[in-house]
Amino acid sequence: MALYLLYEAASGYSLFLAHGIDEIGQNTDAVRSSVSDLNRFGKVVQLTAFHPFESALDALNQCNSISEGVMTDELRNFLEINLPKVKDGKKPKFSLGLAEPKIGSHIFEATKIPCQSNDFVLELIRGVRLHFDRFIKDLKPGDLEKAQLGLGHSYSRAKVKFNVNRVDNMVIQAIFLLDTLDKDVNSFSMRVREWYSWHFPELVKIVNDNYLYAKVSKFIEDKSTLSEDKLPELTDIVGDEDKAKEIIEAAKASMGQDLSPIDLINVQQFAQRVMDLSEYRKRLYDYLVTKMNDIAPNLASLIGEVVGARLISHAGSLTNLAKCPSSTLQILGQRKLSSASARNKGRMARYLANKCSIASRIDCFADSSTTVFGEKLREQVEERLDFYDKGVAPRKNIDVMKSAIENTQSKEMETEEVPTEASGKKSKKKKSKAAANGDDMAVDEPAETTNGDAGEGKSEKKKKKDKRKLDQEDQPMEDVNNGHVEEDGAAKQKKKKKSKHENGEDLQAASEVKKKKKKSRNFHSRSKGQGQNSHFIDLRKKSAMASISAAANLEDVPSVDLMTELLRRMKCSTKPDKRLILIGPPGSGKGTQSPIIKDDYCLCHLATGDMLRAAVSAKTPLGIKAKEAMDKGELVSDDLVVGIIDEAMKKPSCQKGFILDGFPRTVVQAEKLDEMLKKQGAKVDKVLNFAIDDAILEERITGRWIHPSSGRTYHTKFAPPKTPGVDDVTGEPLIQRKDDTAAVLRSRLEAFHKQTEPVIGYYSQKGIVANLQAEKPPKEVTVEVQKALSS
Repeated sequence: MALYLLYEAASGYSLFLAHGIDEIGQNTDAVRSSVSDLNRFGKVVQLTAFHPFESALDALNQCNSISEGVMTDELRNFLEINLPKVKDGKKPKFSLGLAEPKIGSHIFEATKIPCQSNDFVLELIRGVRLHFDRFIKDLKPGDLEKAQLGLGHSYSRAKVKFNVNRVDNMVIQAIFLLDTLDKDVNSFSMRVREWYSWHFPELVKIVNDNYLYAKVSKFIEDKSTLSEDKLPELTDIVGDEDKAKEIIEAAKASMGQDLSPIDLINVQQFAQRVMDLSEYRKRLYDYLVTKMNDIAPNLASLIGEVVGARLISHAGSLTNLAKCPSSTLQILGQRKLSSASARNKGRMARYLANKCSIASRIDCFADSSTTVFGEKLREQVEERLDFYDKGVAPRKNIDVMKSAIENTQSKEMETEEVPTEASGKKSKKKKSKAAANGDDMAVDEPAETTNGDAGEGKSEKKKKKDKRKLDQEDQPMEDVNNGHVEEDGAAKQKKKKKSKHENGEDLQAASEVKKKKKKSRNFHSRSKGQGQNSHFIDLRKKSAMASISAAANLEDVPSVDLMTELLRRMKCSTKPDKRLILIGPPGSGKGTQSPIIKDDYCLCHLATGDMLRAAVSAKTPLGIKAKEAMDKGELVSDDLVVGIIDEAMKKPSCQKGFILDGFPRTVVQAEKLDEMLKKQGAKVDKVLNFAIDDAILEERITGRWIHPSSGRTYHTKFAPPKTPGVDDVTGEPLIQRKDDTAAVLRSRLEAFHKQTEPVIGYYSQKGIVANLQAEKPPKEVTVEVQKALSS
């Protein structure tokens, strides 16, 4: 019986024919070890037809229909054209292999095409997904991955719906309020201690807890009235009879002064307020724990509710946190891993950040809420700590994830009967399958992550012991796409009924395969598919036709920004080349205008300090020389700086020109820059001089204050805080950078006038200097810049 395979790619539907399936048998292990070799796999599985999607919207609609188990008209026409006809009353001589059991039921009901979905079919489809770009030879490597990621983001936006339990804004507000309450309660408690210590100073040394101190002071009131009669009540408050007796004895011999009744009333009211705030803080913490268990249970299980809430707050939302790379979370890991040794703290920081990234993605995109993955990830972190400290080898990542998936399925999975083959015969024992919609988010993932679909594992009470050795190493989970954890093959089921395919051999045993002639309409469908390929792929080719440079380095562009970047590059192809230099004292507005110029004229921004650090970090030949000079305490030579600029100008992003900021600072540097550009047949087109009076600069810069933890900036005149010296959001004190003081500014301005102003005269002789009135508002300065560059 012939076996066809339906593969739903991000770019279109494809149909494959698997030859000789009866001979090789349904041996999952043999197939799994063979699909990685294209030479072996390609002899058995061959492409018969391909139908591309008309647009990105069409791809999204088809993807949504497949995930919901609905066969579209396009899919039905594609199958009826390219599959053999099913005659009434006769047993079909073929079957259709699918990855989604639900869509198989609909296809069989509508077209009578026999469908099957089992471990063997899933392994074959995994091989198709791995080598799909080789079957569609006209597509370039990387195009399919970009299309998959673009469709994945569109699909995710459509699937992630509003859920009252996932309103992460509540967590953000709760953690902000919790932090504020901690500071307020601590401050108020210290005030109660200082205030009441005038009356009963010995109590501070006996009762250390802030809440307990406020409660005891509220109970005692006037120390002269404290007697042995109040011992039981005082014992109930402090929880220790000996400590209660000590308080009573201390009150009798206290050296504190007496307070008037009105003073005692104020102290008691303030102590009651501290108690109320402390109790509310406890209730707020319980609320935060509940919300975190609803919104991000795995992240909370891994690192705790408070730290997880801080991560979400820092990222802005759970979705933003899920999109963050693990490197963004590494600083938190270094601070929190106090149990790791100094030698291994960096390793554990990276490992913990990796696991936090995985947990946040699972919480964000999983349909069901569970703590299983978070608990397993926490076990992995603890095992890795033991590995570094004691040498105990941790479990492989794939084994841990497989265990987590099985636990999740056993708790929440809805059983669903697997569609059988066209014979209509029911097996003696029904098989339970994981509902495919539990893993809706994993749509056409890149080949790098296709180690089997985690959401398609079989669930059954009895399972064979896993004796095979897995070849995969404990790979870092940064490669998991959109938080989708994948498993190396589905779990095996015991079967009482033997199949005719159980005489398993290796996939290579499929000898004497008959090569069937492909129908001309299939070739027509395939050639037509190349002419009207998916929007995600065609847009890139059209952009390349508009400008070769516009398509350069697209692999560095995130998939979510791919279309925007392509349109921007197409727009840039009509822009003139510009080589600009920005000159001006600190605070003159160069940093405000340079991003605007960069976007308007598609230029690259070259800051000498950043380029020098990047060259040293990348260990380029020039970077190594620069590092040697810096290690010796010497200044980096002008020739080295010009060489680093020359290297940076060769990047694709600098094809339309550059903006130089911070260089040249002297006439000698300007001459060396001109000499370097002359060798390339280029020259500086325009020098923008941001002219501003020193007094205005001093007013601008010395009035700047910042909030160090958030980076919020205030100005005493132009954007003052609500309370002087205090951040509007957190209430924390603002600071002023050392560079923003008047003394430092005068020193910097003196150096600028002495060294850099001659550079303006040097370029003025060439007639390329445009003087800007930088004291004007930023929008007016932008207009002046546009006029200067258009002239």
